[in-house]
Amino acid sequence: MTNPTVPYTTNPTVPYTTNPTVPYTTNPTVPYTINPTVPYTTNPTVPYTTNPTVPYMTNPTVPYTTNPTVPYTTNPTVPYTTNPTVPYCTLHD
Repeated sequence: MTNPTVPYTTNPTVPYTTNPTVPYTTNPTVPYTINPTVPYTTNPTVPYTTNPTVPYMTNPTVPYTTNPTVPYTTNPTVPYTTNPTVPYCTLHD
């Protein structure tokens, strides 16, 4: 997002991330989350989102799979953000 008039999330106790080189996502149909206590990429206990129309992120400086409680997949040969054969959300409730 570029210059949002409303904060990215609703009252997060910790910002989504610190100075990301690329915005979180482009026009997601479902907000990232409501009131996260920690950043999404730090040990999430709830799935990323339900059926996002846009991939999690484009060229993140830190891989999505940094210490998630449930790995995105087992030994993926292609990063999550690069044409996944099965969307992340379908691997979780």
